[in-house]
Amino acid sequence: MEYALDVLSSLCSSGKCICKAELIDQGLHTSLPIEAFDGSPVSLPIQELESQWQELLYAPTAGDSTWPLAGW
Repeated sequence: MEYALDVLSSLCSSGKCICKAELIDQGLHTSLPIEAFDGSPVSLPIQELESQWQELLYAPTAGDSTWPLAGW
């Protein structure tokens, strides 16, 4: 998905105009904000966000033995 978003953004950087963008997954349509495609890579911020939420998901707070994944 990140690759496809990068392609849309690169189209903008080459002077193309995007009128409408949709993400279609298993028949569900999600409209994407075209102003988000400004020529900058989209995949890098998405990868950074993924890294941050994974870090939060797998890092319990100090001394929290009730944390759901503490025993892993």
